[in-house]
Amino acid sequence: MRVADIVKLLGRTFGGSVRIATTTSADTGVALPDPTAPEAAVLNIALNARDAMPDGGTLTIRTSRAEITRKPLTDEDPEPGSYAVLALEDTGTGMPAEVAAKVFEPFFTTKGGRGTGLGLAMVYGFAKQSGGTVTIASTPGKGTTVSIFLPLADADVEAAAATPAPVMQPGVARTVLLVEDETEVRNIVRRQLESLGHHVLVAEAATEALLLIKAAEPDILLTDVMLASGMNGVDLAEAATTAKPGLAIAFMSGFTAAPETQERIRATGAPFLSKPFSTPQLERAISRLVVPAN
Repeated sequence: MRVADIVKLLGRTFGGSVRIATTTSADTGVALPDPTAPEAAVLNIALNARDAMPDGGTLTIRTSRAEITRKPLTDEDPEPGSYAVLALEDTGTGMPAEVAAKVFEPFFTTKGGRGTGLGLAMVYGFAKQSGGTVTIASTPGKGTTVSIFLPLADADVEAAAATPAPVMQPGVARTVLLVEDETEVRNIVRRQLESLGHHVLVAEAATEALLLIKAAEPDILLTDVMLASGMNGVDLAEAATTAKPGLAIAFMSGFTAAPETQERIRATGAPFLSKPFSTPQLERAISRLVVPAN
């Protein structure tokens, strides 16, 4: 993902409240992670930055190259090697060290009831799955910098990356109804599904989802198990397959469900995704589904 693409994405997201600046390095090199994950990671970090700048401010995007020689002291420190570094620096409220130390933990949130605490955990998961890491530096009243370290490709791979690759033919495109009540997570999963070539319908609650099933007749229902209002995801799946027999089902959750709910999920035979998950994990889950021919 190029810096120009990042700026374009964030410009659409922020409007005029936050100024976006860039500082790029010509010798950053080439890193080749899951091609859709950087966008989701950047969007997560940037949305946190926007929330930390309620009166406006500046988000600076920096790219650089880092040569790490010392052994890591913590899980967040990068292993020795060569990295492309993508850093997002805001001028927001910042946070004390004891809070910054917890931001990559699943379900930790500084937003009270407005967040799930999965956003930065997903960023951390993406970076680690790519062979890199993510770090955070923050000072109360002065802002926060989140840096993603991605291992550099070797010279042969860099040369290949400089030549446009042939467009890969996607798998069978499906219409997927995504049911997720947390906005940030819903946006991430929607982008992941779209990157796999699927048409995506979204709903925040079961009642809205059931209306869409009758009106749009999706091929697949991908639902969070724990929904904030109305019936839960397992009840929704039962109602949905009654409304449309043969509808393929997949579940996702960031929490450990009660034993009874776990047993009900297993009984369906549907794939289960534990949040946060990568795009390849999502693709494998979708590929397991048997979708009746229209």
